Amino acid sequence: MLDKGTAEIAWTVKGGLSVFPSVAVDVVSTFKLNLLTGRVTEHAETWACAPGTSSPVAAAVAASRAAWAAREASLDASDGIGRAADSLSSLASMDDDGASSFTPDPNDPMRFFQGGQQDNGMNDALTLATAAAVLWAVYKGFEAVETLR
Repeated sequence: MLDKGTAEIAWTVKGGLSVFPSVAVDVVSTFKLNLLTGRVTEHAETWACAPGTSSPVAAAVAASRAAWAAREASLDASDGIGRAADSLSSLASMDDDGASSFTPDPNDPMRFFQGGQQDNGMNDALTLATAAAVLWAVYKGFEAVETLR
């Protein structure tokens, strides 16, 4: 554990064929965990050829990694373009009052916390004023009931 919400696992994959020299790849997996549920919220892996791997095998692993990274980058770019188009279409379909329909995920454990809201003291003052107004109204109600007797 790196900290309360981050775990790291280091492991090695070894393999090879009888015709080719063996290869060993060192992998480090990093997991960010939700402290309430223990579920993984983010996962990242880094890997490289272990020391002692022959140069041709290391070059083949690096080329394979570069090809995989290029394919993933193109997929991420197309997903990003699709999300941008979706957000533009959702902006175009907003109601006249400017509010869009938003339904929170009921399975999200973070829904109970106020995310980016700043507490500037105005919320406390508003709550105190509301409580005082309710108490004053109750007092005036009892005062009116007493005068009727």
